[in-house]
Parts: sequence; structure tokens; C-alpha cells
Amino acid sequence: MAKTYGVLSDLHSADYRIIIPSLQIMKENECDAVVLNGDMSGEMTGKTPLDCLGLAIKAAGELGLEVYALPGSHEQPELFGSLMDYCKEKQPHVIDASKNPKIEMPDHHIIFLPGSNSQPASMRSFYWLQDNYESGDYTDKSGNIAVMTNIADLERLVTEPEKTVLFSHVPRRFVAKNGNGCVDRADFYVAARTFGLGNDVVEEGTRIQKAVGDRLARDGAPVAFRSENVGSERLRELCLKLGLNKSVTGHLHESAGKAHDSRCRPVEEGVFVDELFYNASCLDKLMAGMVTVDGPKIAYERIDLSKHLK
Repeated sequence: MAKTYGVLSDLHSADYRIIIPSLQIMKENECDAVVLNGDMSGEMTGKTPLDCLGLAIKAAGELGLEVYALPGSHEQPELFGSLMDYCKEKQPHVIDASKNPKIEMPDHHIIFLPGSNSQPASMRSFYWLQDNYESGDYTDKSGNIAVMTNIADLERLVTEPEKTVLFSHVPRRFVAKNGNGCVDRADFYVAARTFGLGNDVVEEGTRIQKAVGDRLARDGAPVAFRSENVGSERLRELCLKLGLNKSVTGHLHESAGKAHDSRCRPVEEGVFVDELFYNASCLDKLMAGMVTVDGPKIAYERIDLSKHLK
């Protein structure tokens, strides 16, 4: 039996109130559930992550939608964990995807990989997706928490790859001639040499977000522009090894809305296929998405919120 999942992620600077119409559109399009696929933090809006996540959870519940909440680059374990603990008691329609990495539906499996392989430099507690440490909670001497997820957990979780869909904030890396059309394409700057920035020092080789790098370049800072495929190489290796060919991601704002197969060939919207890699949402760009899973087949649909919010 087919099931449709709405996907929201990457709300940093957009008005957090767009969450409600986004969910309403998903309900009107017969979504059964919504995946909050990381970075629902709103840190540039004057609102807290609890405001943004809390609104999404409350609104989804009022619409009768299941919620799978997955942390990304900006969620902090203390805040995200406390909200999930509250939901466990008061909001039974919410599933903490960081604690429930696999959901088995009658005709398909959903796997969640929480966290990210990159976090803001200012964050001291975070969810980290990596391949050096066993999965678990780690605390340093200052009390900062790192919730580790080892990518190799996929080898245990994936039992029937042909009917498995991976939800992860971070995409796997792609290697293709048309790599600029892949879900892991990113635009950024790199420090060409070490330089001072206010009271800070930017070391040579440091990656800099494009918006910041644009300003630094205009000011004459020694930065060089890059446009590259930056997905996780380890995740790529495991997807190829396990035959995992259906994945829904976010994280890289400039690639929101891109959808393709394992060779980076575009996949047509609304068509059920065996392979799909889809960067479903960036709310900062007024982009959300939906995927419908029917056994081993999957289809997607983009939601351009700009067309609905005029």
C-alpha cells in the first residue's frame, strides 16, 4: 500500500510561519506523514529551534499527520532531546527518528541517519554523522554533548535494499560528468591563505559559506570560489555496497529540488522509479517536497511555496 511523506528541512532565515501553509499543502495532497529532515532551527529569525520544531509538530498533529523528527547540522541534543521527551508523553503522533533509525512498513522500510558531517563552528553540542566512533552519546569535560551516529550502522539496518528509503540530512557523494546537477552540489569559498577577520583568524583551506564568501571577496579577502560535489564519500561507498538507491536529503541549499538516479540522470517528477536521490526541501528557498513509496517504487513531487504564498 502506497504511503506519501511530506518533507521539510533547512529553515534558517525564512519566516517560520511558512511551516503551517507547507503542512496544509501536504495534507491537501494526501500526505500521510511528514519528515522534518534536519535544520528546522530558525536561528536567523529571532525564534528558537523549539519555536520552529514545536510549531511544525503542533500543526502536523492538528492536521492528523504523523511526524518523524530528524536532527541535522543545527539541532542541539539538549533542546532537541527535551522536545522529543515531551512529545513521547504528550504528542504520540511524533517519532524521534534519532532514536528510531528504522521503521518497517508493510511494503517498504524507512531508515533514518541523524546528524551531519558539518556543524556551525559556534556549536559545542551537536549530532555528528561520521565513521570514526561507535554510535552513542559522548560528553566532554565541559559537559558538551556529541551524539554520534556511525554511517556503518547502515550495514545492520539495511536488510531489503530494493524496498528501503533512506532519509538523511546529508547526501552521499556523487561522481558524474554532469555533477552540477547532483543533490550534493555545493557553492562555497575557500580561504586561499590564512587571514584575519575581526578578532578571529581564518586558516588557509577553511570552507566559507557562499553568502559570507561573496562579501569577503568584494572586500578583497583572499578567498577562492568553488562549486563541487561535497556529499559523504563513506555514505557513497555503503550505498553502492548495499544497493541502496532511494534517498531523500537536504542540507545543501543550492541543490534543493534536484532529483536524479544513481548516475545523476534527472528523474521525472511524478513517475514511479526504482532509483531516486532527491534533495527535497529548503524552506529558506521556499522549497518543500513529497515522496510516495509503493513497495520497491518511489515517486516525488516538488512543492514551490512561492506559488502558494502570493
